[in-house]
Amino acid sequence: MLDVVRPADHWLRHLRFDQHRAELTTKAYAGDVALYLSWCRRTGRDRRMAAQDLGLFMMWLKYTPVQADGSVGTVVSGPGAVPVRGERRVNRVLTGVRGLLAHAIRIGEVPPWLLGQIYELADTRNLPHEAYVEGAGLEYRLKARHRLQEPNSQVGRTSDEAVVAMFQACRKARDRLIVLLLARGGLRRGQVGGLRREDCHLLMVSRALGCCVEGPHPMSYGGRIQTGRGRSPAVPG
Repeated sequence: MLDVVRPADHWLRHLRFDQHRAELTTKAYAGDVALYLSWCRRTGRDRRMAAQDLGLFMMWLKYTPVQADGSVGTVVSGPGAVPVRGERRVNRVLTGVRGLLAHAIRIGEVPPWLLGQIYELADTRNLPHEAYVEGAGLEYRLKARHRLQEPNSQVGRTSDEAVVAMFQACRKARDRLIVLLLARGGLRRGQVGGLRREDCHLLMVSRALGCCVEGPHPMSYGGRIQTGRGRSPAVPG
């Protein structure tokens, strides 16, 4: 039986309804938090104080698979063990966990000193002289304490032949539009899933609507593409 964890439930509702995050984004954070809570339960740690052991959680993430039914499997360890999650995935999970713990501090669920377990407090005095901005004054910023170095890898682009083949295999105009938006519009699947008719300018000239971009394109709002369920990073128009 699944139990509702109050801080996690409160934080996810805050993301979805207060900050208008997309449904898929909220779902992704929910999965990240579920992994953290599963680790706490399996290792007998208090979820409110386990932030001091996030380094162990990172190793657990890297070598612990999730079964097909959604349950957490056995840790795969030993020399030559192949990681089940890459650096990018681990960092994304840590982002969700830090968001949960920071929210728990705001609502008084955990003590404020826990913030120092997940962030390092840095200021502009640590920057080189060339990076100072005259008149900016002293500024403070939070730096995540736990983060893996992600490899710099080139992301391959789907060939034109593959795009044409997928386009020809589509039997509905809706499916062909999805292929074109993904392949030529640069939209991610979450952006396509939340796209509505009013989010697009379909005319060659939309100056009457206050838009100076020529040609059909997704409507941007403040430098970000606006979809029906939330706002996502900008795409080339």
